[in-house]
Amino acid sequence: MHGAGLILHVESMTASMAMLLDTDGYSVSSAANGAEALQFTRGGLNADAIIADFNRGQQTTGAEIAEEIRKVPSYAPPIIMLTGAASHAKFPRIANMVFWLTHKPVNAQLLLISLPSLVQLIAGDSERDLVLHCLSYARSVMTIRKPAAWRNTRIVIAAVAHICSFATAIPAQAQNAEPSAWAAFNDIWKNVTSYTATVIVFERQGTEVQSSVLDYTFRKPSSATVHFTAGPNAGVTVVWNGGDTVVAHRGTGFAALFKKTFSLHDPHVTTIRRSSIDQLSFAGILAHSQGTPGIVSQDVGPTILDIPTVAVTLVPTSSVANTGLTREVVNISVPTGLPLRILGYEGNTLVRQIDFSNIILRP
Repeated sequence: MHGAGLILHVESMTASMAMLLDTDGYSVSSAANGAEALQFTRGGLNADAIIADFNRGQQTTGAEIAEEIRKVPSYAPPIIMLTGAASHAKFPRIANMVFWLTHKPVNAQLLLISLPSLVQLIAGDSERDLVLHCLSYARSVMTIRKPAAWRNTRIVIAAVAHICSFATAIPAQAQNAEPSAWAAFNDIWKNVTSYTATVIVFERQGTEVQSSVLDYTFRKPSSATVHFTAGPNAGVTVVWNGGDTVVAHRGTGFAALFKKTFSLHDPHVTTIRRSSIDQLSFAGILAHSQGTPGIVSQDVGPTILDIPTVAVTLVPTSSVANTGLTREVVNISVPTGLPLRILGYEGNTLVRQIDFSNIILRP
């Protein structure tokens, strides 16, 4: 998809980047410094997006330029802020302005995919405050993969393309259609063949409370290897190959030769609320949402570990058919489009929390 818009770059832009933007349909104007950029904007050059360095030596910082630009009446363009140390860059939140804080040099493919959505924000969407934070975080997902794993980065780029599509269209209302965040998650999942993740499960059943930490590997169409690193089954590895049984063993080496077969839903290999290892997978989460009758809604979610989320809530028609849960909330990471946390309630009581981290997708 080609873009259309004016990009203002403060100071010099590489010839290759300018050519890429031009090829994709953008016009590029360059300001020699912050003062000239402000002169342009005050003079009526309303660029659709601005690219600037955060740290500009002794000159005006990128944040200061942004604050001055915000003072221009009826003009609040998204700003792509480049920095050599994104994790240490600090600047004030500026109302109704979108920032994408990213490492320099900026990833060209990520920039081209994200720009169309960024440019759309110039229309003045009411959800800019959410996107403000999510774009600041998006830079980190581009650095968590080693160069040899570039094929995984293609999935991350596809996820970033969904940022504005479900960050700016999330009314807090029941929906008959599939929520946009859920559709984005489903689209990402279609392009994945396997993934690994750390899964932390907390559950309460009556007076019993249980916590477990799992190293989780899933492979399509339906197989999983789960190693329990903490909790009642610590040291146990459970393997499921798509049938009604699992094979479990404890330890490594010679000890791992002693294996035992259990039913998939045997209490020895499920959580205290009887979640089986297949149900803890992304495939299981999607299947559960599609197979559980009820009302689904979408809203802005909480920020979890500095990651903005979209909250997709399911209120099932029958709590009995839903293992006693009267409400479930899936917090989907805005930068990645993947589940970050799942909450399960009995009435107003939280009885289940599942957290996902260290997710590595493989196409």
